Amino acid sequence: MDKSKRKLEWREQASIYYDYMFACIQNIPLEILKDRVHVCVDFSQGKLYKQYMQKMVNYFNNLNIEVQSTIDENTDLYLSDFYSGELTCAQLIWKNPPTVLNWQQFGDLVVSIKKEKL
Repeated sequence: MDKSKRKLEWREQASIYYDYMFACIQNIPLEILKDRVHVCVDFSQGKLYKQYMQKMVNYFNNLNIEVQSTIDENTDLYLSDFYSGELTCAQLIWKNPPTVLNWQQFGDLVVSIKKEKL
């Protein structure tokens, strides 16, 4: 920008910078980012409730979350209505439909897991 024949104002420079930055970001596949958090959503209240909860977790996609329906070696967080003593990943147990406070707790836990991965 400094070598252009026409001197750009700071607003024009900022606009060009963000245009380039967003163009680059759009072309990066989310799968390659290291801070991707794998969340297994497994509720016993039936298929429709489980699908609803998976959809709600997907609303947090700006946190780079991958929703899983089964646990595997990549699972970082198990979200369910029953605790499992056999799991080594973090667990968040909700016996009742989640409240606003529960969703805040979920978001905070995902951010914490992302920080651990960096």
